[in-house]
Amino acid sequence: MSSLTQEQIREMMLTLDGKYTLVEKGINLDLLVKDENFRIRLAIVEKGYGLDILMYDECPGVRAEVAKRGHKIDVLMNDESWIVKVEVAEHGVGLDVLINDEDPDVVEVCNELKGVLKTIVIERSFGTYEGNLFLYIFEEK
Repeated sequence: MSSLTQEQIREMMLTLDGKYTLVEKGINLDLLVKDENFRIRLAIVEKGYGLDILMYDECPGVRAEVAKRGHKIDVLMNDESWIVKVEVAEHGVGLDVLINDEDPDVVEVCNELKGVLKTIVIERSFGTYEGNLFLYIFEEK
């Protein structure tokens, strides 16, 4: 439980430093997750809060931070921003799709990762889905 009064919390909500303090203490995160300042929203992601909301944030940097945490990267691999897709690729997810991305930075990360990954292709029938399952296994050097 916070030792801050409601009046102190209201005052802190008026300044950037105050908002950072509230985020650090985990207070008012449900309101701050919608803050107009992307830095506050980024700090909330770093606390691991509001990821389901912030994965759709207008700021690519916030969405990239969500992807960095491995949250719903199967959805974020379709993001419009190259920054987000690079974070997704760093997790080794969707490399077979992202390697054909229009952004050269995304393709470069995929190529680098594929160079250190061993690809195993398994052909099987998966219920209604038939196709190849690509497993990427990190090989230790």
